[in-house]
Amino acid sequence: MYYKAPKKSSSNISISRSTSASSSTTAITHISSRTPSGPMGAADLIMNKHANSQDSLYYICKRLLNRLEKVPGMKEFLNLAYLSAEESSEQQALSLSQKTTHFTNSVNDIPLKTINDSTHNLNDAINNNNSSTTLNSLYSLNSPDYWSTTLLTFSAGILPAQISYDPVTPIWKLFQQGAPLCLIFNCLRPEESIEIITSDDLKFCKMNVYKFLSAFY
Repeated sequence: MYYKAPKKSSSNISISRSTSASSSTTAITHISSRTPSGPMGAADLIMNKHANSQDSLYYICKRLLNRLEKVPGMKEFLNLAYLSAEESSEQQALSLSQKTTHFTNSVNDIPLKTINDSTHNLNDAINNNNSSTTLNSLYSLNSPDYWSTTLLTFSAGILPAQISYDPVTPIWKLFQQGAPLCLIFNCLRPEESIEIITSDDLKFCKMNVYKFLSAFY
């Protein structure tokens, strides 16, 4: 006696086909609804905006310095900041000049035979006892110590003779004093004024900065 499986009716087959067709249509509709039908507008990001020279860091700091000069009592601290920025620029120019001269002299002192005998491999030449000091100086520009001793301002390099300092460094030197920050806070909130201790001692400068930050909490 054989068992005969029941046949699927044509109605069941049509229902399943219609169900799968409707689900496929729904999926296609869902995908098409997420696909843009036209060109997408540019997002409101800085990278999508036209460059303007007035929006550069240089002009932003220039405008900020002009506004800071209008704060009562700020002129004295600004003069100190300008003086400190000028001294840092001079130190940076001197340091870069000395290192450039040393670098040039070191290159001129390298014998050509040293590099030719090293099968054109500078790493082998550096390991040569007779010329390791000279060749190592070639790589001083890649050393972190080189930049930490030559970048004393926010200008990478030597400024032109007619420019004493860049506009970013004075703001850095100004707020390092700490007292100007407290002065700005006192102008904004005179009812919650902070006691200002004017001193070039690093300990008091840090204390003024701490007072300024603590005043907002």
